[in-house]
Amino acid sequence: MSRHAGVVLASTILNVSVTYSNAGSSIVASKVVDGRPPASDPRPAESATGVWAELLDEQGEAVFWQALPQPDRPREIYHDDGSLSVVEGTSGTDHAQLSLPWIGRGGRLRIRSSLAGDATFGTELMLAPALLDMQIGDIVDSFAVPAEGPAFGSDLDFPVTELDFGKAHGNEIRLIFLPDGFTHAELPVFHNAVQAFLDTISRTAPFDALLEAFSACRADIPSPASGILDPLLHSSGANPFFRARFGDGALRRCIVVDQARAIKAATHLAGKAGHVVGMVVVNTVEYGGSGGNVAVFSVNTRSPAIAIHELGHTLFNLADEYADAGQSGTPDPIEINVAAKPDPHSPTWGPSEPGRLKWAAQITQGLPIPGPPSSPLTVVGAFEGAKYHPTGIFRPSVDCKMRNLLAPFCPVCDAYIRAKLQARLP
Repeated sequence: MSRHAGVVLASTILNVSVTYSNAGSSIVASKVVDGRPPASDPRPAESATGVWAELLDEQGEAVFWQALPQPDRPREIYHDDGSLSVVEGTSGTDHAQLSLPWIGRGGRLRIRSSLAGDATFGTELMLAPALLDMQIGDIVDSFAVPAEGPAFGSDLDFPVTELDFGKAHGNEIRLIFLPDGFTHAELPVFHNAVQAFLDTISRTAPFDALLEAFSACRADIPSPASGILDPLLHSSGANPFFRARFGDGALRRCIVVDQARAIKAATHLAGKAGHVVGMVVVNTVEYGGSGGNVAVFSVNTRSPAIAIHELGHTLFNLADEYADAGQSGTPDPIEINVAAKPDPHSPTWGPSEPGRLKWAAQITQGLPIPGPPSSPLTVVGAFEGAKYHPTGIFRPSVDCKMRNLLAPFCPVCDAYIRAKLQARLP
């Protein structure tokens, strides 16, 4: 139980929406809700590189950590065989929804970044610059979501249909599907694409066993003309509501939208929920999509796999597990599913190093470290090549949906997603 302005709250979770970059952070909204308190991520290592949120109790002791997506991560390209790669240019990831245990009004929320300012690899953890540092009581008082919801105006008053998926109970993750580039007559195509995605995620572990952690709805937002913007067809006449467009050259399959406009619509139309996630479906049969603050995918039958991979980033802060030589990456990434060698100064793995990995408790006994490439998908060890590094960074298993769209989530990602979704069950 907690108190807010003299009122007793039977709530255990503080949801906070933040906007951040390596230069700073600000809070957009907050809400205290009923639900199971989420489990903490591991305490970041002193050499960790990345961005994370931490809660401090009234005595100033850090008691909870949550890794956040790295701002400006590279854009992804989706290949026909399910593999992924990145190119120069960034996604501009700068928005996250934090789900935090309620620790009282006297606690503090900090967002830290070892990538900010003059921070360098090996910086003492507690000296990593704070992008934000606020008392919990001030967050609740100053940024509470109004009961009537944000007032965005009649330009976003479109019909919303509840979908037979999951269960609405106030603490669930609410998926709202938004169409782009569909005329009013073409909206049934959008409806079919949404159902195809829901059918796909309902068959995908670990979501299949935890569907009541979600609810879903769709908004019928017609565009004045059919199709999305295409740099190869300058006079197509397309005028999509969310400015959906193909990328240029090698980035054609990286289909993007106006993220700010999509977030505004999703927040306004989704109704009351603990965590709203926008999903934009674009009107093209070409295979493609993108991630960021909202996930984007086309009506191509293979594109839902892109959206599920991107939810791994957006919802669970999972890192890409593929190696892409020549791309930038962090030397000791903070995300739960990738890690540097615990002792970077030793060319071989010492006997104590596996036990210092983030996923040490899940390592398959008897498996050589590093693991051989012929290992089964179900075993957990340390496999070299992850987060855009062909060497030096390790992933837990041979393959994973964060490495290849056609693969299942590896055991480490699977267990992590399950733990996060269980906290969202009614």
